[in-house]
Amino acid sequence: MKLPWGMFGENFTTTGPFESELNIGDKFRVGSAVVMVTEPRMPCYKLEIKFGRSDIVKRFLASERTGFYFAVLQEGEVGVGDQIELIEEANAV
Repeated sequence: MKLPWGMFGENFTTTGPFESELNIGDKFRVGSAVVMVTEPRMPCYKLEIKFGRSDIVKRFLASERTGFYFAVLQEGEVGVGDQIELIEEANAV
């Protein structure tokens, strides 16, 4: 199934960092903005409706690429191609 960018409602679409590399509280600079990881993104039943597939939530979770939420700590300009730079690593639990 071909999926265009933003199909899942994401604001950033990247090739990394991956969920397994992050901790809640990690801070990143993206363009001139500063953001912090707040929680993993969990799919809900709305994906089944959007895709018309009863197995999509299970497949999404199995991909281990569900994403995560950022809180904006410092507003700024963000553009295509901006690096996502780790500026402060939270303590892993």
